[in-house]
Amino acid sequence: AIIATINFFPLKKKLNNNLFILYLIFLAFFIGTRNELGGDWGTYLFNFYSNGIEYNFLKFNIRSDWGFETLSFIFYKLNLSIIILNIFISLINFFCLYLFIRKLNQRWFFLALAFPYFLVVVNMGYVRQSLAISFMLLAILASNNKNTKSLFIFIFLGIIFHKSSIIFSLMVLLANRDILKILYKNIILFILVVITGF
Repeated sequence: AIIATINFFPLKKKLNNNLFILYLIFLAFFIGTRNELGGDWGTYLFNFYSNGIEYNFLKFNIRSDWGFETLSFIFYKLNLSIIILNIFISLINFFCLYLFIRKLNQRWFFLALAFPYFLVVVNMGYVRQSLAISFMLLAILASNNKNTKSLFIFIFLGIIFHKSSIIFSLMVLLANRDILKILYKNIILFILVVITGF
């Protein structure tokens, strides 16, 4: 990514785009196929099997993240391993990242900046947070495009995969005047504040 950023060998736009996509796919599988690697690997492994045995779809525990646990439960019941689950999540994360940076002139530079934290720390270490951040990237895109419906869909997805998205989503909403007006009229901001309080 850093070599491409420096651009020693200028490439045609189509070739550059294809190489960028291939590199993201490589990273998605490289990170997704990791084994016994990451700060919470033991916790995720334990949760994968315990959720598969004991998970209650209708139980909403304040200490859990419903979206992630449901996804984990589905993969367990399909007799798929935690590695397959990680690959699936990694592909989603990199697809969201691609959508977020595909129109930037310096995509390679952005990817190089994202590498230490977003790719290595979050994607390798904290799976549910990586999904939440990925959906928040799409929420930012939707906010910039003034697509209110998509904005709230991505905020909802981010929150059910990790509750910390509530704080980030409030920042996204408050940064957009048009969205803020809609929120004010529909009292959605009040609802989000109440949820945050809980």
